[in-house]
Amino acid sequence: MIRLSLRMSELNAASPEIARQLVNLLFQHTGSVLAGTAAFSVLAWIGWATTGSDVFLLALAYSVAVTGWRISQGRRYARHPDRHPPAGWAWRAAASAGATAAGWGAWSIVVLYRTPPHFDAMVFGTVAASMLGAVARLASVRMVAIAVVVATMLPPTIVCLIAGETNLTIFSGFTILSAVMGIALALKLNRQTIDLLRREAEGADLVAKLATANDELEAVNRALRTLATTDALTGVANRRSFDLTAEKEWRRMAREAQPLGLLIIDVDNFKAYNDHYGHPAGDACLRTVASTAAAAVRRPGDLLARYGGEEFAVILPGTDGDGSMKVAEEIRRQIENEGLPHAASTIGHVTVSIGVAAMFPDQNAMLEQLTARADAALYMAKRAGRNRVHRVEPVPARAHVSTSA
Repeated sequence: MIRLSLRMSELNAASPEIARQLVNLLFQHTGSVLAGTAAFSVLAWIGWATTGSDVFLLALAYSVAVTGWRISQGRRYARHPDRHPPAGWAWRAAASAGATAAGWGAWSIVVLYRTPPHFDAMVFGTVAASMLGAVARLASVRMVAIAVVVATMLPPTIVCLIAGETNLTIFSGFTILSAVMGIALALKLNRQTIDLLRREAEGADLVAKLATANDELEAVNRALRTLATTDALTGVANRRSFDLTAEKEWRRMAREAQPLGLLIIDVDNFKAYNDHYGHPAGDACLRTVASTAAAAVRRPGDLLARYGGEEFAVILPGTDGDGSMKVAEEIRRQIENEGLPHAASTIGHVTVSIGVAAMFPDQNAMLEQLTARADAALYMAKRAGRNRVHRVEPVPARAHVSTSA
């Protein structure tokens, strides 16, 4: 089987997927097999009715048996296609198809001796047509198709040549021509089938590569978008993201008649911390402050961003002054509870000061006013001794607006 499978060159040269598709084509012709059996049965019945010879009934029984074998083989392939390699299935298909072809070839010999001369032409025409039809169906593996041509046309050709009768010599030319046509058809259709499958595979591979490239490009774009809006050191939003979000939320709160809260957070005595511990420790300190503050900013719509240097800012949509104070105090308390040592501070550990402001955006107010108030509140917190939260004068809440933390 190993030596024989080497002759299935198209199966060995093709990719596993194409080889499997070539074999699939060998087992997709149950209807044609049944049609061939029906035609054979009709001819056998005519032969038996004409001659009364039981040989025709034997030929009919043989045809039915071989057809049953081929159908059974096709069902086994459909249920367990991976039981054998493609070449193994191809040789099984060649054996069953060759058996059918041998039946046609042997029966045509019987016809030469058992039927009237005028019946010969009809039989040879039917045999040749059946052979060419089988070649067209089995050309996906050319050795299978060629085996059918040889098994069908070689026996009557030999008999016609050695019979020594003029009419049979003429028939031998017909059978040789039919065999040549069958082999030529097998080779042509085999090439076309393999080329088509390869083009389909290349197209599918190209589509898969394009899809992969598109996924990779999208991942890169997502990474670039993340880099464009994320602070590389702390992992929170950067100043650009803060500016865009603040503008967007200011307009949204104006439409919804809701307040917008803003916190500006500054790490106390951070320059002294850097001078004492070094810049790597300063970077680690900022990361700790960012992660601790982020844990206190719980709502999905809120945004913590690095505002610049050792400053952070928090945008609190739909939050009034009292709610903003609660969030700010929670951030200050949690950072103080971290207990991060700060020998250059009079308190002894890292703390933050926070300026708080809240406004109702409308046509008489601007975002810069909110920022300026938060900056002023931060300055007051620093002047008051640091490690504290300060808020500028509150803006009266509108009666129909419910505030939140």
